[in-house]
Amino acid sequence: MLKFILCDSSESDAVFIRRVIKLIAEKKEYDISFELISYLPSEVQEYISENEGLFVYILETSFGSSEIDGVELAKFIREKDRDSYILFCSKDKEYILKVMTALIRPSGFVIKRYNEGGGLEKLENMQLYIGDIYRDYLNVTQKENVLHINVGPDIYKIEYDQIMYVESFQKKIYIWTKNQRIGYYDKLSSLEEKLGEGFFRCHRSYIVNLNNISKVNFPDMVIEMKNKAKIPISRAQKNGLREILKKYESNIFEREFV
Repeated sequence: MLKFILCDSSESDAVFIRRVIKLIAEKKEYDISFELISYLPSEVQEYISENEGLFVYILETSFGSSEIDGVELAKFIREKDRDSYILFCSKDKEYILKVMTALIRPSGFVIKRYNEGGGLEKLENMQLYIGDIYRDYLNVTQKENVLHINVGPDIYKIEYDQIMYVESFQKKIYIWTKNQRIGYYDKLSSLEEKLGEGFFRCHRSYIVNLNNISKVNFPDMVIEMKNKAKIPISRAQKNGLREILKKYESNIFEREFV
């Protein structure tokens, strides 16, 4: 379960934010809970000093008469907790630069929009940020051999053994499985870290699933996958590929490594 801590100086805003996040979670079937809803940074500081875990912190940037603002609270959180998610939620756009230069690695900045009566009525991109955070949370916490990726508002669950290879093209990542291609925006290096063992980056634009290789032709610098796709090998990765394939050759006799 992904746990949320919400700190906002306005009680009505906090109620609205909680309701929006709960609706997103219900619609997308995210498993979440709210551990703390507070209007004072000091209460959040006290809570995280006494409790450990992976949290999503939803923070306002300004707390009126409080001695610290949301950025200072986020710095305190980062000193105690390097892995949790911090999402700022504020009407003050001028805080964006301060947030981005404060070395606190926020997950995003949600802009509050108010109606003419002064009531909060919209949280820009909240669904997108919550989706990104929940996808990353699943990849971090679930030890099953499954990759979770975010495509728009949807999260795809892809079993590792179904992945043939991954291709980077024009700032998008394309995951080729046994029966489909899924494209989304990300960096190949970021996905490489998530995939880990069993996958090898054979070229600056390609990652292959070592368990789904059919043939490797080193003279022609080409890998043939089980789905007949041909993937190039860069000269820089040739020796590294030879070494890692030695771990697989003894167990997979039908493969041909030339």
